[in-house]
Amino acid sequence: MRRLELKPGDTVLEIGCGTGRNLPLLCETVGDDGHVIGVDASSGMLARAQDWVTRQNRQNVRLLHQDAAELALSGQVDAALFSLSYSALPDRQPVLQRTWEALRPRGRLVIMDAGLPASPLGRLLGPVGEAIATIFPGDPYSRPWQDLTSLSQSVQSEWFQLGIYFICTIRKPATSQNMPPPAAGPIGA
Repeated sequence: MRRLELKPGDTVLEIGCGTGRNLPLLCETVGDDGHVIGVDASSGMLARAQDWVTRQNRQNVRLLHQDAAELALSGQVDAALFSLSYSALPDRQPVLQRTWEALRPRGRLVIMDAGLPASPLGRLLGPVGEAIATIFPGDPYSRPWQDLTSLSQSVQSEWFQLGIYFICTIRKPATSQNMPPPAAGPIGA
């Protein structure tokens, strides 16, 4: 949450929100005046997230059932989060590009995920990681810190728990010639 640098009133997008495990923290951070948009391709997981939204009577959360590679928002967001979802995406580049386009200038994109460490330990764990990947979705060899350099050379990466978990963060520049103006209308429509 700290890496997102959210403030009350901000709008945050979570790609691969799943069952909504991050919704309470995101809602608490942006406050009642902020907005949380969760995107997931699984209707079953979104149904569980919607149960939480309904029980908590959260009017500032919008859940979208869509393929993130075809992300369609009506406005821009202050921050975007991939939490244990980036490595599970079948085609990451279009998702990354759509998410980047959805970010406002100076917005933050954070990827927190797990994979095999890029170290001798990772080579030792390779067969174990591949066996686990057959049970759980995800590419144990994804390297988001490399993917993010296509968007910005200022990638900050941190590794935890023997290098298996990592957080990668980038900030969108204040100005960008490639960005279309934000569309009017409610966010996430």
